Amino acid sequence: MSQPNPYTAPQYYSEADLQPDFSLTPINIVVTSWEKLRVWFNLILLFPGIGILIYAANRLHLTEMDLIRGAVSCALVGNFLYFFGPLLEFYICAVGKRNPSKKVRHYLFIGGIAVAFTMFAFCVVYANKVFIPRDLG
Repeated sequence: MSQPNPYTAPQYYSEADLQPDFSLTPINIVVTSWEKLRVWFNLILLFPGIGILIYAANRLHLTEMDLIRGAVSCALVGNFLYFFGPLLEFYICAVGKRNPSKKVRHYLFIGGIAVAFTMFAFCVVYANKVFIPRDLG
């Protein structure tokens, strides 16, 4: 006998009741933390990059325009690849726990620096093998 009256007015909900129950705080933490680390990333890689450019200028006899193109392209590629750090942290947060971890972020950052140094070393070795003529006799 306690059936609802079909002629009653429908209940109205406020906008706050209709919002999903999650916050963007973890996303904000990840993005702002990685953007602060970007400055350190660029500063750490600046000196090896300058060293490679000086090496290339002296050893490979490249023109100034080639050096500028190489520096700009390396900077653009390096900052593009930098996005893999926050992306991996987003996936780790989504799969594991909801809140980002500083420990995971620092491991990813150090790993990214190691990959960048490896790429620098590969570029130097590759440039030596390809561009420097060797005496055959």
